[in-house]
Amino acid sequence: MMNPDGDWSKNDIDVCYYKDVEAKEVSATFAYANEEKPVVVSTDFFWTNGNSYKNFAKYAKFTCRFTSSHNGGRSVVVPAVMETSPIGGY
Repeated sequence: MMNPDGDWSKNDIDVCYYKDVEAKEVSATFAYANEEKPVVVSTDFFWTNGNSYKNFAKYAKFTCRFTSSHNGGRSVVVPAVMETSPIGGY
């Protein structure tokens, strides 16, 4: 917000911009209905091209959304975990 002097007021709000991550490859195996199986998505987070791992680790809320093609487009959102390759590498 700008004050009457034409300067921006100090509001202690940090603004972070990031480049959208890019999913490269999905690795999943067959699973029966209501069976939990890991889905590994190889992703480029662009850590060296504008994105900050420190900000992602602090503020990001990782989720996955699955949409059914059989149940009228029903969507389910579940928690996700960011991991390294090989898994457990960091």
